[in-house]
Amino acid sequence: MLSNLAFIVFHMIFCVYSRGDIGPSPQEQYNESIAIYLARVSASVYCPAAMILTWGCSPCSASGPLQSPRVVADGKNDFQGIVGYSPNMNAIVIGFHGSSNIRNWITNFHVLKKEAYEAYPEALVHQGFYQLYQQVAEQLFHHI
Repeated sequence: MLSNLAFIVFHMIFCVYSRGDIGPSPQEQYNESIAIYLARVSASVYCPAAMILTWGCSPCSASGPLQSPRVVADGKNDFQGIVGYSPNMNAIVIGFHGSSNIRNWITNFHVLKKEAYEAYPEALVHQGFYQLYQQVAEQLFHHI
C-alpha cells in the first residue's frame, strides 16, 4: 500500500513539473480527480505489457485516456513501468509497479537513500528503486 502511495505521489509531482510549472500553487497542491486518475494509471502498470500497449485491460480502461502508452521493462528483475501522454492533463505520465514478487521485495531491503544527481544533492532516492530505475532509464527516455 505504501509503495503504491509513493508512486501516486511521484506521478502527481511529475505531472505538475512536466507541464513546466515551477511548483504547484496552493490551489493545486491536492486535486482529488488527478489523484484518482493517477491511482488508476498506477494500477494499469500491473497488467501484461501487450494489454498496456493497446490500453485495453480493465485498469487501463478505467483510468481514462493515455495516448501512445509504452512499456519499459527489466525482465531480469521483473520491473515494469509505463509512459504515455495524458491529453486530459496535458502531461507525460510515468508509472512503475511496486513490489510484486520476492525479487522485488529483496530489492526493497536496499533502503538507504542516495544522491541521484550531483547538481541536486538534496534530492535523494531510495537506493533499491534507483537501481531498478537505472535498468530502464534509457528505454524510458527513448519513449519520451
